[in-house]
Amino acid sequence: MNKARILFLVLIICLACRISTAQTIASYDVQLMEDFGDQNTVNVKAVFPAGIGRELHLSNNNRDWEEYEEQIIIKKAYDSQGKDIRVEKTDQDTWGVNSDSGFTIEYSAHTAIPFALNLESYPTYLAYVSKDCGLVHTGRILLAPQGEGNIKVNFALPESWKIMVDETWKKTGENSFETSLRDLYALIALGKIDVYSESFGDNQKLNVGVCGKTKYDKSKYLPGLKTCADYFHENVGKLPQKELNVFITELPLPGDYMGEPFRITINRADRSWGMFEGMIWHYWFLRPAYYKNDEEGGKVWWFGEALSPFILYPIYKKLDVVPEIEKEQWEPFTFPDLSWKNWQMIFEPSIGTKYDIALVDYYRMNQETGDRGYYHPVPYIKGDLVLEMLDESMTEVTHGKKDIKDVTKYIYENYALKGIGYTIEDVLNAFNTVSGNDYSDFFKAYIFGNERFPILKEGNDYRFDWSVLGDKTYASVPNKEKARPLVGLLSRDSKETVNLELKKESKHFAVYFHPQDSEEAALMLLGAERAYNSVAKVYGGEPKLKIKMFMTYDKNEATEGFGYNPPGGLTEDSSGGGPSSDIGDELMWLKTISKKETWILSSMGIPHELGHVYMRQLYPGIYFTGAKSLSEVPELVKKGMYNEYWLSWFSEGLATYAALECWLDNVNEKDMENLETNVVINRDAFKQLIESAKTKNPPLVELSKLNDINKDDMKSVYLSEAETMSFFSYIYQRYGKEGMHKLLSEYDKGVTVYQAAENAFGTSFAELEKDWKSLIEKTATNNNIVDKELERIRKEGFDTSKVMQVKKQEPFLALFMAYTIEKYTTPCPPPIEVSEQTSGFPWLILIILIIIIAVLVLITRKVIKSLSKKDNKTTIPPDKKVRSHKILKTFLIFLLVFVILIIIGIPLLIAIILSGIILGLIILIRKVIRFLFKKKNLR
Repeated sequence: MNKARILFLVLIICLACRISTAQTIASYDVQLMEDFGDQNTVNVKAVFPAGIGRELHLSNNNRDWEEYEEQIIIKKAYDSQGKDIRVEKTDQDTWGVNSDSGFTIEYSAHTAIPFALNLESYPTYLAYVSKDCGLVHTGRILLAPQGEGNIKVNFALPESWKIMVDETWKKTGENSFETSLRDLYALIALGKIDVYSESFGDNQKLNVGVCGKTKYDKSKYLPGLKTCADYFHENVGKLPQKELNVFITELPLPGDYMGEPFRITINRADRSWGMFEGMIWHYWFLRPAYYKNDEEGGKVWWFGEALSPFILYPIYKKLDVVPEIEKEQWEPFTFPDLSWKNWQMIFEPSIGTKYDIALVDYYRMNQETGDRGYYHPVPYIKGDLVLEMLDESMTEVTHGKKDIKDVTKYIYENYALKGIGYTIEDVLNAFNTVSGNDYSDFFKAYIFGNERFPILKEGNDYRFDWSVLGDKTYASVPNKEKARPLVGLLSRDSKETVNLELKKESKHFAVYFHPQDSEEAALMLLGAERAYNSVAKVYGGEPKLKIKMFMTYDKNEATEGFGYNPPGGLTEDSSGGGPSSDIGDELMWLKTISKKETWILSSMGIPHELGHVYMRQLYPGIYFTGAKSLSEVPELVKKGMYNEYWLSWFSEGLATYAALECWLDNVNEKDMENLETNVVINRDAFKQLIESAKTKNPPLVELSKLNDINKDDMKSVYLSEAETMSFFSYIYQRYGKEGMHKLLSEYDKGVTVYQAAENAFGTSFAELEKDWKSLIEKTATNNNIVDKELERIRKEGFDTSKVMQVKKQEPFLALFMAYTIEKYTTPCPPPIEVSEQTSGFPWLILIILIIIIAVLVLITRKVIKSLSKKDNKTTIPPDKKVRSHKILKTFLIFLLVFVILIIIGIPLLIAIILSGIILGLIILIRKVIRFLFKKKNLR
């Protein structure tokens, strides 16, 4: 048995040895001529061992190869015995060999392969070798056998020439390599190359070879391309290979090479930085994709091209070459506003013409017509606009957590790295998966279809119309669950049922609507999602139930079907609504924000009403006595256990303030400039507040009496609105969001709001109100110098960024907020100007003070000793001696205290005053102690 095992092991070893020795199936000697001239040829000697198939092939993996009859010229062929053999060309890229043994073929190969799609007047090539530099496709000069195994290639180069090859080619000598037949078809760069190397990513190697005349200093390419590679590594995904080779030269090439099967990046040396990084992007993201046919890949080709501005602009900023890119690129091809700068000039004129086609039709139409007029407007400009919309939409639906770069990384990891060609359907799936949203309607409209883009013109600028874009962002589906609004917690009969046929749904909300109101429903959903986090911040938590929103433009339907009686005076451009269910998971809405206004947060309405829903869900005890959770509410309502301490001014005021915070979180400078002055803050209300604070006519209303104001008296109504907003601003600025949450939690326990405030803040509500009113009066007095006061407060080191936003809407409220911050916030240290910087603690001053103290101590001691020695001889009266001792000791104590205070950072004037006070206390304590000791001694 043991002998059998040994024999079997020997056979395995022998077989392994035979396999290993049989792996080399071809070896090539490639000789490049010293002077290529017009011939542009190389001489090749190819040796094939016995057992090799009788057919030899050239690579034909590129559709741009043009038939070139004289590319391979056989000079001679002979077998292992030196006997001539016959080599016949069987088709364009195949040669048949008449030999049953090992054989050798010597031939010349033409390296100047013409570019089949050359549209220029001068000749261009897919490969070329000049007197200084060369680019050779080994797949077009090396006759290769079929099968698998290793090959060896030895290059004989002109003097001083270097060579760069694919990393899969293992170096065995100075210019000798070994690789597998599978990796034979590579792109070889050669010539008088200067090679620069650096690491990138996960200790991967970047080699940059530069040959011939270049636009920049040669050493500049390395740091720029390293920055690019590091950025792609972090933001797109890890390049699987160990090395990335980049070759830059000036050759008559039609374009830039960087796809499989070669890994060397080729570009022309006269290009700007915008092209180098663009080609790396192509190589990194697009090269691994394989498709069943050209049409499948053609439908999605635009995606990789249109992505480039999103990916490359951050790199240009890192390289500090943005101005150069803008100058070099075709006008007005300017980053990062590629879409808007090019829209009117390049794509808009195409609308209604033959060039206005769907993105997925670009490849087919371009192939059929050969019309390069399709080239720029469709895949680049139109494609980028589509991705701009998707990026903005994703940012909205994910609250800024995801954007188009996350989709890029998803596709790279799930398709590109696995060598899978992604289809346009795969791109849709990627957007849906990453965002958690359904973009089927969007793709149907703007990618598969040719629907007009929702772009509005504002002066010389453009923006997306969210009433349309939102409708594609949130897909409409049938209201299959027949959801309908409730009226309180009571059941409804069929006559009261309102049939809202459609639904749009997001992560936190669902809106139900009629088909004709689809765009408005999208705005409703968008506004709610935009407000979601801001309102949650104010109320201290997220709702426990998904919030349903029901909307109609029909007043009668709102009254009868929603149980909501809208206020009078609503116009086409206004909206109204409110929570109608006691449990707080529904909103009724009569009219959404107007179709004319696409930035829905310019209205107080949605975040205000959401505030009521949040408070009902998070703090049900404020509304219903004893409610600890939402599940208890129905039973409590049936028993009529509404909280007697619930105050409408508190609920309405906080909701109004939540809308203000929401606006501050979401507004930007452009939006602020376009908003009407009274959209967010009622200026009439604050004018009344200022007048009341100054003239007491009418006087400020006590907060406890706000529920009882006369609703028909507009002055009282305005005063109530301004008071409540300013009061909650005061609470928020003084105690922060944590303090606000503490107040709500205490109020939720079923106590009065006044007791809740005392429990939360440790001070009486009366004291809070008194302090709040004093700040109101201070603000009203200084309201005519708002800018000066805000600048002073800012210089003191307080953060006034949000205050400055409010100032554009209501200066009074901004100054009031700033006064509250100034009074109750410890300021940050003001920024130190360069000229004011110090080396730290003033040690020099400390040393001088210590020396002064030491000198004074010595002088004091000498004076005391001198006086002591002269006690019996001097004529100085005894009382003057004692007084001198006391004065010196007192001064010394004062000085010591003063130095200690200065060391711990007390300002000079305050240190002098405190030193005097402390000295007085010391003297007083000493006298008390002496008095007590004297009294004790007397006893």
